[in-house]
Amino acid sequence: MFKHTNNSLNLISKSKRSQSALEYMMTYGWAILIIVIVAVILYSMGIFNPSSSVTSTVTGFNGLGVVTANCVPNQGLFLVIGDLTGYPIEITQLNVTYSSKVFISNESSVILPTKTSEFLVPQACSNSAGLPSSESVVVRYLEPYQTLKGPFISSGYVTGKASSPESYIIDALTSNGDGVQVVSAFSNTIVKSFNSPSPYFVMKSPNGSDILFRSSLNSFSIVDMYNFNQLDNITIPNAGQGIYSLNGSYLYLLNGSGTSSNLIVYDLSSHTIKVIIPIPTDCIANLGISKQGNIYISTENGWPSCGTSDENEVVVVSPSQGKIIKNITGFSYPVFVQRLNGTMFIGNWQSNTISVINTTTNNYITNITTGQNPQAITYSNGLIYATVVHSPNSSLLVINPFNNYKVVNNITLPNIYGLQVPGVAIASNGNIYVSYRSSPIGHLLELSSAFKVIGNVTLGNGPYEDISVNLNG
Repeated sequence: MFKHTNNSLNLISKSKRSQSALEYMMTYGWAILIIVIVAVILYSMGIFNPSSSVTSTVTGFNGLGVVTANCVPNQGLFLVIGDLTGYPIEITQLNVTYSSKVFISNESSVILPTKTSEFLVPQACSNSAGLPSSESVVVRYLEPYQTLKGPFISSGYVTGKASSPESYIIDALTSNGDGVQVVSAFSNTIVKSFNSPSPYFVMKSPNGSDILFRSSLNSFSIVDMYNFNQLDNITIPNAGQGIYSLNGSYLYLLNGSGTSSNLIVYDLSSHTIKVIIPIPTDCIANLGISKQGNIYISTENGWPSCGTSDENEVVVVSPSQGKIIKNITGFSYPVFVQRLNGTMFIGNWQSNTISVINTTTNNYITNITTGQNPQAITYSNGLIYATVVHSPNSSLLVINPFNNYKVVNNITLPNIYGLQVPGVAIASNGNIYVSYRSSPIGHLLELSSAFKVIGNVTLGNGPYEDISVNLNG
């Protein structure tokens, strides 16, 4: 009797536990199902997959320092090789096997202990961004200051996905003939220099594949940024600044002397001058191009050779009409011009403001108070970035043009290389580069998107305000 009763109690207890489990599943089952679905979506997006957020995974390379890699479509495989041996090593050859083909770079470079150097093996990886890419790499090197010099071999593998095209930071240096220096935003190293006595400006083409700069006092140069080859050298007496047309088919080049200048329309396909448009001043600070294709030329006072009619104005030129169509007045030493959609941003050095001009009507929209001496202006992802030069620390302003042009961030820059912070550019990875004009050495400081200093590149003397991001920047 008692045994039967106990069995009944056990059955009732089990039934209650089963009912509780069923109720638990009914109550929390949907939540668990939603969590599983979200996890699957995040995994498919690559959130939990390191290879999707890291461009490449590198394995092997025993005997060398840290090796990082980046496959850049239509360029090749970039490798950053370090030296942790404690003594200098000399890289003599890179041998990359990709898709059953062998690609060789005989670029030679000595790497000092704890330092790194960047190498490019052209076309040695996928040409399509986002596609998987896998390469085997053999590094041949010497230890030139050791008794046993080599040669030595270190091999490894690179796997991952082809990235977006690499960003280059291009800086025009104003003195000592240092010319134009090209800095890789991937490795923060100078990968190429172009000699020029005071290049004064650097401008990228609309698709970012070429750059334009003043190569001498009487010429402009165009350089292909994939292979660093000179594409054109344009002889223009008294060369000043220049800019590309919106479609990249023309150059608009400034030259001048005395109290007057010219805007020269140069056809890149025929390599001929099409139109010369007189500009009644030689006091030109900067120029930009509107979405309508008009050229905005800022003129400043303070130079003995300046004319008087166009000082502190912005001259608007229509290349298609071959003439000046507007003189916008009311500026105060306008030093920089930058376009964003249907507006033009113009920095006023003396009045400590940035003027915003509607490029359809050429009327003022507003003046943004910046603090002392606004200098360079750029934009990225709908935000305006401007450097403000003052003592003791310069600043970087972030302006939201979609929120009544409000200054949404004001970042104090470190005063470590001198007062002048003339240039700003945003790389494709979102990091911010500001140039420091200090003597005798200039610097390019890298900030994270959270405005923390994460890198520093030593440049030549006197970086100008024109620094530019190339390719996918």
